[in-house]
Amino acid sequence: MEQLNILFVDDELHNLNAFKSAFRRDYIVHLADSANKGLEILTRESIQIIITDQQMPDITGVEFLRKVIPQYSNTLRMVLSGFSDSETIAQAIKDKIVHHFINKPWDKQMLKSLIEKAFAK
Repeated sequence: MEQLNILFVDDELHNLNAFKSAFRRDYIVHLADSANKGLEILTRESIQIIITDQQMPDITGVEFLRKVIPQYSNTLRMVLSGFSDSETIAQAIKDKIVHHFINKPWDKQMLKSLIEKAFAK
């Protein structure tokens, strides 16, 4: 199986480091600490999965994913949040902006299983 390219977007450095540490052996992990940096990475790399935090300073995760859909519609899009922003995220799932919602704090095995199952489809 080819290694998946995952873009992980989060404004908190410790979350970026934790994700990279947890998944660097399983996937090719690209990190962005802002939506703009995430967009830059998307122009350079062939990303199959985008995982973004919902709560960021300049833009929400759902807004970021909405922005990437026109050019990167084939990417699998996930959003994670520790806040109950359920109405916004439920609507984003209904509108097919977000494929999966992940609660923070995330569990490595659960998240890996979700990534594998989602990409297999």
